[in-house]
Amino acid sequence: GDGSADTQAMTTMFLVAGSLASVLFWRQHADVRAFLFLMTALGVGVVFSVVFFWYLLAWPLVKFFDPTLATYHSLGIRWANIVNSIFYKTEVVGREKLPSGAAVYVANHQSWLDIVSLYQLRAQFKFVSKQSMFFFPLVGFPWMYIQGHIALKRGDSASGKACMSQCAWYLKRGMSVFIFPEGTRRKKLNGELGEFKNGAFKLAVDLGVPVVPVTIFGTAQMGLGPASPAKGVLPGAVKLIVHEPISPKDKTVEALSDAVRKVIAGPLGPTD
Repeated sequence: GDGSADTQAMTTMFLVAGSLASVLFWRQHADVRAFLFLMTALGVGVVFSVVFFWYLLAWPLVKFFDPTLATYHSLGIRWANIVNSIFYKTEVVGREKLPSGAAVYVANHQSWLDIVSLYQLRAQFKFVSKQSMFFFPLVGFPWMYIQGHIALKRGDSASGKACMSQCAWYLKRGMSVFIFPEGTRRKKLNGELGEFKNGAFKLAVDLGVPVVPVTIFGTAQMGLGPASPAKGVLPGAVKLIVHEPISPKDKTVEALSDAVRKVIAGPLGPTD
């Protein structure tokens, strides 16, 4: 009778209230979001490893016919799309400026979220990433390996030379590379860029390929960066600004680096 209906109504109300509380808790607690972000990234990696297991088995054959492994980059984009769409939105401004040929992409570096966000450019490129990332289960290994991203061991000159050699190999075959010229995530939130290393710009000058500057907004404020306000992942949005490609013609490595730095820094505003 009426008692049963009242009980059902109260139960429904408690379930709705509990669900809303859970959503609010999930959205506002950075540490919970960070844990769920990590679990989602790993979980999608597991699903991809199962669903696309034949991709793993076919890697040697694909590598033979597709030496730059462009085929596998599309899987990385799918993985990032899923993870990104669950936790935050990414806006890309200037996507039409992306070149059709090989280029050296460079961006400011603030957070681990930069990597996931930059896949939203949906351009073909290989990240240069520190070597330890390649050992991260189900994300670094096997997926960073099979996509052909480039490992760099910091402070190791032999690794640095091998990294630049691999970048040049890709560029000569029409595949772009993506390098963070600061070399690490920034420890400041005020928009100030770190010192740019010359590797990306030497590649561009030596091979005559353009540099595509990209400015990243929002990832440091959301989390997973040395300067992030919370040790976790906060709600927010990311904005990627793609600038006009800069030709290395008639430029020294230093001049090209300075020109790119000014372009990336421009939208970040005052550094005071």
